[in-house]
Amino acid sequence: MSSDEYLRGILANIRHPTGGVGPGGQIRTAFLPVLSEWAGTQLVEVALSGSYAKSTAIVGGSDVDLFISLKSDTTQTLKQIYLSLGTRMEAKGFAVRKQSVSINVQYGNHSVDLVPGKKQTPFTTDHSIFVSRLDTWTKTNIGTHITYVVNSGRTDEICILKRWRALHGLEFPSFALELAVVRALAGRNRGQLANNVMASLVFLRDSFVSAALTDPANGSNNVAAELTYPEKLAIATAAHVSSGKQYWREIVW
Repeated sequence: MSSDEYLRGILANIRHPTGGVGPGGQIRTAFLPVLSEWAGTQLVEVALSGSYAKSTAIVGGSDVDLFISLKSDTTQTLKQIYLSLGTRMEAKGFAVRKQSVSINVQYGNHSVDLVPGKKQTPFTTDHSIFVSRLDTWTKTNIGTHITYVVNSGRTDEICILKRWRALHGLEFPSFALELAVVRALAGRNRGQLANNVMASLVFLRDSFVSAALTDPANGSNNVAAELTYPEKLAIATAAHVSSGKQYWREIVW
């Protein structure tokens, strides 16, 4: 069995179904009533985002991300929106964990990240979201994120690296991981899965700690800043160990 065949066998076992019949679509349907009740007349839509929208969701390693789009004339501040969503989910019986831009809740066996955002104008898909860790806001565009990752042609490599992340217990936000893989593989041929995964590990080993990862929807947003220095160092250290292994079965399984 070749290295590519080994990794493609892993892909076949770890990929989660996407779309309306997959876990992401099912959870969106389940959460729509409570989110609609919370947002009221200010709701534009609840959209599936993140891994389940980008075809990079893997078994046991992907949160379900729901983006809650609110009208541009919503009078609450972004911080008030973020906090009130957490309060509402707690009132509904969910155990809430506040993350950088999302409200995380558990739903059965699934971890669900709820990201509320306010449209910047009525006629744009750009949104403003609250960044709780920095007590500020940033601009984002979920559609741009989805298109960027899907059109990169690197979703296979991303899924393998997500599996690697889970096996090594790394704190590595999915969007940062996706951007890191796309950057690591810029200019490289597609279809060479093993070589490309190794190139990604080498990038994480040698360059990731000091690298900036620019948000394709907001050139002033460095997504790598979501990670602390110890978290980046842990990723680089794990990549150093993995890139030195002789067999793929020692790196990812």
